[in-house]
Amino acid sequence: MIIIIIEKCKKRLNHLRAISGYGWGAFEKTLLTIYKALIRSILNYGDVAYSSACKSFLDKLTRIKTEALRLCCGAPRGTAQSALQNECGSCLFI
Repeated sequence: MIIIIIEKCKKRLNHLRAISGYGWGAFEKTLLTIYKALIRSILNYGDVAYSSACKSFLDKLTRIKTEALRLCCGAPRGTAQSALQNECGSCLFI
């Protein structure tokens, strides 16, 4: 179940990556809205299964969320998760 969620999110993350160029991409607010609609909705839907998931799957989900927010903010790789939460709004993390 969680593997399917991860694969769906990775595909949608590629869509987000395609429209988030540094000099020409969509605005941050627009990218955050797309993130909420495409990726976060899938993560919230599978929320019940996370209580029984192993740590490696939860780490993969966290990486997907962090990568999506990094793309939305235009932050460089290696930006701390807490910094992304502050930049994009702390309510975006599950």
